Amino acid sequence: MAIYLYECAVHGQFEEWHSMSDKLELCPECLKVGVETPVKRLINFGGQNLIKMNDPESIKARHNKEVADFKKEVATNEYALANLIGETKYNQQVHEKNRSLDALGSKFSKGLKR
Repeated sequence: MAIYLYECAVHGQFEEWHSMSDKLELCPECLKVGVETPVKRLINFGGQNLIKMNDPESIKARHNKEVADFKKEVATNEYALANLIGETKYNQQVHEKNRSLDALGSKFSKGLKR
């Protein structure tokens, strides 16, 4: 038994306690007054944004947001970048960048000596 989150077009979101094999099809509040209103089962990811089950647009929007957040983190956090591309490749990139900076510094200091 677990608590599941549903959404009714009339009554909004509500929770229902039932087994995993059961699935609520109609809103129980609407049924009390004789109206059969279908409900959508929602998924809750760690208490964050709710995604309508089988709604490709909601899933795509959440995916795009997570990708954008991840790109932002990788751009600002060297540890995240190292974890993403692997330590060896990260160290190679850092080494190449340092070599380029050293070469640029050498050219600059030679220009000052003239």
